[in-house]
Amino acid sequence: MKGLLTDILLVFCLVAVLAAVAILPSVAEPKTNAVLQEKETEFSFDGTFDVIVQGDIVSAPGRYTFEYGATYGALFSVAGVQEIPSGFDCNARVCMTDAVLIDGEYVLYLIL
Repeated sequence: MKGLLTDILLVFCLVAVLAAVAILPSVAEPKTNAVLQEKETEFSFDGTFDVIVQGDIVSAPGRYTFEYGATYGALFSVAGVQEIPSGFDCNARVCMTDAVLIDGEYVLYLIL
């Protein structure tokens, strides 16, 4: 009988310790902050971006590197676009809103 009471007391103490550990906040700083900060600062923009151009009206499809601020007219002339697609202004700067970050480089993919 005495052994049974001792076992019950030990189990109760173990449950109390586990409950306290689960309820109390962690004293260690979360590791996610450091990971997010490293990824945010890992890639820098050097002022250039790549454009991959393909399509039926492109005579020289491929991947081209441009300086930020390049116009669609410059892009179309390098890629050999035979006719300007509707919706594009040759004097407008290439829009970077659809560019994606791939292996540390900003890439825009156009199918004309």
